[in-house]
Amino acid sequence: KGDINAFMNRLGISWNIQQVVWDSYNPHPELATLPPEIVFVGRGNQNPETFNMENAASKPLEELVLLFPGYLGKAPGANITFTPLIESGAQSGLQQYSNMVRRSFFGAQLVTRGLPHFPSAVDYTLAARVSGGASADTSMASKKTDLIVIADIDFISEQFFQIRSQGIPGLNFDNVTFFLNALDQLVGDESFVALRSRRVKHRTLESVESRIQDFVTQRTLEEQEAESDAQVALTEAQRRLDQKVGEVQQRADMDAQAKQILARQIQEVEQRRFTALKNNIEAEKEARIANSKENMESSIRAIQNGIKTFAVLLPPIPVFIIGVMIFFRRRRREAEGAASARRLRS
Repeated sequence: KGDINAFMNRLGISWNIQQVVWDSYNPHPELATLPPEIVFVGRGNQNPETFNMENAASKPLEELVLLFPGYLGKAPGANITFTPLIESGAQSGLQQYSNMVRRSFFGAQLVTRGLPHFPSAVDYTLAARVSGGASADTSMASKKTDLIVIADIDFISEQFFQIRSQGIPGLNFDNVTFFLNALDQLVGDESFVALRSRRVKHRTLESVESRIQDFVTQRTLEEQEAESDAQVALTEAQRRLDQKVGEVQQRADMDAQAKQILARQIQEVEQRRFTALKNNIEAEKEARIANSKENMESSIRAIQNGIKTFAVLLPPIPVFIIGVMIFFRRRRREAEGAASARRLRS
C-alpha cells in the first residue's frame, strides 16, 4: 500500500490528506445547492492572487472548479522553489475529512449537509509549480524536481472534457485548458499556450458579483453564529448532566452500590433530556441556517430580476427619444414648408 504523504514529502510538498478546502464563492446561482466543498475558483472571489499572473499556465484562466480539494505547501527542509499557481478565495476554510464521512452497515457515506464552515484568513494553495532541488531526503538529493501539482485527483476527470466539447452555456470551466497549459510548460513548449488563450472573454457584472458576495459573507457569518450558539447550549446541557451525577457521587449518606444505582438512574433520565434538548438545538440551528440560505437566495434573485427588468426597459428609451426628436423635427419642417407655401401664394 502506497504512502501518499511520504511520497509528497520526498518531492518537497506538504499535503494534509485529512483536510478538505471549502470556499463560499459560487458565481452560478443555478448551482447554489452544491456544497462549498465544491470549490469554484474565479476572479470574483475577492482574492487578487487567485490566479498567478506571472505564470503562463495560470495567467489566461478565468474559472476553475475543484471537487473536494486539499491544499499544498512547502515541506519543512525542502530545497525547492514553491510557486503557488491557484489559490482559494477570501471566504474559505478547512473541513476535516472525518466530519464528511459516516460509517454505516453499507459502508462509508459522504455527508455534505449540516457541516460547520468557519472562514480563515489563509489563502489556500490549490495548485503549485515545484522546481529545483529535491527534499531533505538524501536518496533524492541528486535528483531535480520539476512538476506542477494540483490538490484534486478529479480535476481532469472525463466530465470536464465533455463540458468543454459540448460547450454548455454558463459552464466555461478552464480545467482542461489549465491541464494542457501545465503539460506544455513542463515539456518546455509554450507555443500553444497563447493560442489556447485566444477565446471569448467572459465579462462579469463585477458590481453585482460584489453584492452577491456580500450576501454570501453574511450567510456564512449567520451560520457561524448558529453553530456557536448550538455548541454553547450543548456544552451547558452536558455540564448540568455531569454536575448532577457528580453530586450523587459525593453524597456521604449512601453506600457505593446505592450511589451507583442512583447515578445510573439520574444519568438515564438526564441523558434522555439531553438527547431531546440536543435534537431541539440541532433543529433550531438547521432552521436558522436554512432561513439564512433562503434570505440569501431571495436577495440574489431580487438583484437578478432587477437587472433583467433594467435590461428590458432601458433599450427602448433611446429609440423613443430619437423617435420623439424626429417627430418634432418633421412637424417643424412641415410647419415651415406650409408657411413658405402660403407666402408664395400670397
